Amino acid sequence: KMGADEKRSRKIGQLRSIIGMNEEGKDELDYAFKVVELATELLVEDLDSSLSLDHHSQLWSALKWSIDRAKGSTKDKISLTNTASSVASAFSCLMNLLYLLDSEYELPCSNAPSPFMSTPSHSLKKGEASDESKTTILSYLSVRVGDLFRYKKDIAASAQWYRYAITVDPSNGEGWNQIGILSAQLGSPLDAVYSYYRATFTSNPSTIASSNILTILDAQLDGDPEEMEDDSFVLHSLALIHYLRPLPPPLLSRLSPLLSSPRRLLPFIAALSSLDHHSSTSSSLLNLFHEGFEKLKEEILHSETPLDSSCLATLTLYSRVLSSQSIDSLLEGRSREDSDLFQMDHFICYPHSSSSQ
Repeated sequence: KMGADEKRSRKIGQLRSIIGMNEEGKDELDYAFKVVELATELLVEDLDSSLSLDHHSQLWSALKWSIDRAKGSTKDKISLTNTASSVASAFSCLMNLLYLLDSEYELPCSNAPSPFMSTPSHSLKKGEASDESKTTILSYLSVRVGDLFRYKKDIAASAQWYRYAITVDPSNGEGWNQIGILSAQLGSPLDAVYSYYRATFTSNPSTIASSNILTILDAQLDGDPEEMEDDSFVLHSLALIHYLRPLPPPLLSRLSPLLSSPRRLLPFIAALSSLDHHSSTSSSLLNLFHEGFEKLKEEILHSETPLDSSCLATLTLYSRVLSSQSIDSLLEGRSREDSDLFQMDHFICYPHSSSSQ
């Protein structure tokens, strides 16, 4: 046992030493290969410990360094070939790590996207790791696989892996942020803002989602609301709230019936959380939420058709924000009640337009 601990400590020391090298040293040593080799061994040996030491992100940083280095020389055909080779190599490394971890720890990877396929291990001795660690590593690596598909310009596969990452772990802010980036690229800024807010209000937030929100809202701040389509008008209203500009009554009247889905409602709940609760804007929003809740409740009570999942999600969001629970608690999903956001993620992870993405 002591021998195994000593070997592991030596590997950890080696990894730290290699990561701390300057660029010249990295060039002389096969830096990315050595980091991936050591980090992979450490993660498979003791997943809980390695996650606490950030070995998973160190492995990805090394792969990203290799890809960026291949990109950075020139724009000629040799550079493009080297980049494609680096991406393919990184993809093989991540797939190999997923297979090894699944074999050792039995990751919760049912329904994983292609090309990964979980295979049952016949090993009698399984590694021990917490459920949280299994979920964290699977979601993290899924985002990274999505990144590699994006480098390959395979947007459909990239989106599939990003969505899988947030299905596995809805608190993965980086996964939500990447979905937001794809939505923005595909011309759906409202879906992008929804995803960026989900990336921000989580126990594991993205560090750049807030600035991505501002980029979109800045572009929607000016213009004539009367000439805007509904989604653009919703973003324009959100931008006014964010920059503490007044919401005139005609704007509020048009906005009220539009807050009928999570993708439109959640950003306004997030905006409310940052306002002074005694301000006129805060009062206006709460009045809108109350009106929306009562109207939607009546529609559901008198509807002869099956309840739409988006209506249920919207009604739940309205009821939660109007209840005594704090808005921050609602947005971060701290409660584990049956009605909270974690239980709704199977249908609000996917905005209605995502099927085309």
